[in-house]
Formats: sequence, structure tokens, C-alpha cells
Amino acid sequence: MRLSFKKISLLGFAALVLSFAAFQVFSLYRSARQTLADERARLMEQNRVVFEKRLLIPHPFKNVRILQSTKTVRDFIGFRGFYFAATGGGLVQLGENGELAKHFTVLDGLPESDLTALAVYQNKLFIGARSKNLLTFDGEKFENYVWTDRKAQAVTSFLETNGSLLIGTFGGGLIEFDGKAFTEIKANDKTISAINCLYKDGAKLYVGTFDNGLWIYENDIWTHFTTAEGLPSNRVVGIAVKDKNLYVATDFGLGILQDKSFHTLAVLPSLSSLALNSNQIFLTKDNGEIFTFETSLKEFSPAENLQNARLISSENQLWLLSNQGVSAIKGAKIKPFTKTASESLTDNFISALAFDKRENLWVGTFRNGIDVFSADGRKLKHLESEALREINFLESNGEAVSAATSGGLIKFKSDFSMENLTKKDGL
Repeated sequence: MRLSFKKISLLGFAALVLSFAAFQVFSLYRSARQTLADERARLMEQNRVVFEKRLLIPHPFKNVRILQSTKTVRDFIGFRGFYFAATGGGLVQLGENGELAKHFTVLDGLPESDLTALAVYQNKLFIGARSKNLLTFDGEKFENYVWTDRKAQAVTSFLETNGSLLIGTFGGGLIEFDGKAFTEIKANDKTISAINCLYKDGAKLYVGTFDNGLWIYENDIWTHFTTAEGLPSNRVVGIAVKDKNLYVATDFGLGILQDKSFHTLAVLPSLSSLALNSNQIFLTKDNGEIFTFETSLKEFSPAENLQNARLISSENQLWLLSNQGVSAIKGAKIKPFTKTASESLTDNFISALAFDKRENLWVGTFRNGIDVFSADGRKLKHLESEALREINFLESNGEAVSAATSGGLIKFKSDFSMENLTKKDGL
């Protein structure tokens, strides 16, 4: 059957109209995509973070020694066959059994000792600092990225996603690093302040803050949750997705997201972290008390009288970090992993210094008594008691050393025995 010329003309005209319509749709789609790409490029350029990169040089004199405590651990990660711990006294490199391999300090080039967070990105160790922005370590040298257009305060958290490294800061917002440049990611054109934790599940990014609740980013849309939407507190300390449910830990308890609002599952004051390990939720309080949560809260371990306790899941292992170092959690057992160096300071909060007649150095701390070191740097004695706290002043008169504390004056003899001086002694 042969088509008539008229039908052929009509079909040709219809095909032409459809082709033109398809071209118009494609042109509109391409124009929309180009407009969106241009807008993204404009925003990226507008949100570009100005920085300086500095090579950090070790101290030139090899006969200088620094005394520091590394017991307070903020983060812990594996890198090039070792474990690394970010501590209040520098960067600590550990062997597979927790033995000390090396202690990196300001003498090795660190711009400060107070380190806060760790991540491995592009075969380098990225280190967050309390006040000196971002550090990197390639196994041999340290470099410092300084954001010159903002006061970032502390770097608090890292998250690698889509080939970039997200960096949470307390005062400088959420910053993305692609290996070459830094860009600030804003929520609805506003800086996200006081970031405390970062978490990713599929296409969703979760940003927990320590004063303004939780932000969720998906498909270019930001959603904000605070106590007004049911969070137990606006101070978020941990985030996890388990069995498609979003759990958020705050310093006042644990909540779950249901029907676009949060419902409190457990009230737990002083909650300090949440970690998901082997599909099980673990929670800890600041004092080291650990709980698990399935359908209800259960005690996993009683309080350890710790400070700044925090749980992390790293190297397929659950770890407890605190002012007493790192402990590994395996099954129902908690075992200390790090071994404190016997020659280190008890605490870095030094409030007084004095030399006795033997040239021993007496180091008074605000919370943890007194350390005594010999002239060659050996730790001779640690002195601590209920009365020996808040050391305000140390003085040596040749025969004895006196310590002014919040409870009065204490005199030490050459054998380190103590004598408390009170009002009856003429004070």
C-alpha cells in the first residue's frame, strides 16, 4: 500500500514540528543547566576561602627538650602502618600494640601542641588544631594551611566525601577542600557556626552544631532541626543512621527523626558522643560511662571517672578516647591501648615552677598536683593529694619547697614528705 503525497507531506510536517519542539526543549534544558552551572561557579568563587600554605621547619637546636602530657586524646586514626593520636600535647605516633613510636611537638615544627581532629586524605594525614587552622603530615614534614580571611577558631571534624575533604570548624564555617582550593559551604547563604560533627549517609550530609542543632543537606536543599523540632538539645554530639533511622545524640539525650520531627528516646545529661559499630549504637557520657541502645538504653560499662570521654569507630574498631589516653573496646571488654610515657608531665595546665637546691625542677599544675624532674629530665616524683590542688605558687628556700594551694600552704622536705601549714602556724 502506497501513501499518498498528501499523507507523506503531513507526516513530514509532523516530524518537523516534533523535531523543532525537541530542539526547543533540549535548548531550554541546556540553557537551564548552563545557568545553574554558572550560578554554582559564581557561588563557589564568592565562597572561595583565602589561604596561605606554609612549610613548618623543625627547631634547629637538637639539645632542647619539651615536657608535655599526651594523655588527653581528641582523635585517633591509622596511617601508613601506624596509629596516630591528636592530643593536648602534640601528635603521637603509636605501633600496632600501642607502644610509643614517636612524639611530635613544636620542636618538630608543629605550630601548637593542642590538636583536635585527624583524617587521611590524598595519602596525607590531615590534622586539626585548636587555633592554627589546618596541618598536614606526609610522614616526613608538616605543612600549615592558614585561612587568612576568617577566624576559624578550632578545627573540630573531618569527613571525606565525593573526592573532597569537608572540614568542620567552630568559628569559620563548613569548608570543602578539593586538594587545591578551599570553599565555604553555606546553609541558605549563611555560615554554619560551631560545627561539632559531620556525618554522611548516601546523598545526605548531616552537620551537627554545638549551639544551633542539626543541618541536613540533600539535593541542594538545607533542612534545619533544633529543639523547636524536638531535638533534646541544640548541642549535637553525635549522628548515626541505623536501619534507615536517623539517630542524633545531644548533650541532654538521644533523639530519633520521625515524621519530620525528633522524638526523645533517652534523657542522658552530659552525653558526649555517639558511635555506630557493627550496626550497634554506643553512647558515652563525659565521665566515661558507656551505654548501648537497641530498643532501650542499657549500661555497657560503669563510669570510669574520666574527663572528655568520647567514642569513635576507626579501623573497624570501637575506641574510647579521654584524658587517660585510648582504650580499645572488644566485645564486652575495655582494654587500655596507649601506654603513658613515665617521663611525661601529668598535666599541661602548668601554674607554677621552682628549682630546689639540687637543681630539680618542680612543676605545679592547676588540677593534678606537682611533678618533680631531675636536672637531666628524669621524672623523680609525682605529688598529689586532696589538699595538693590548684597550685598557685612554688618557692624554694634551699632547704625546702613551699607550695601555695587553694587549701593553704604546704611545705616539702628533701624526702618529699609534706607538712600542711595552717592558721595555727601563723598563716
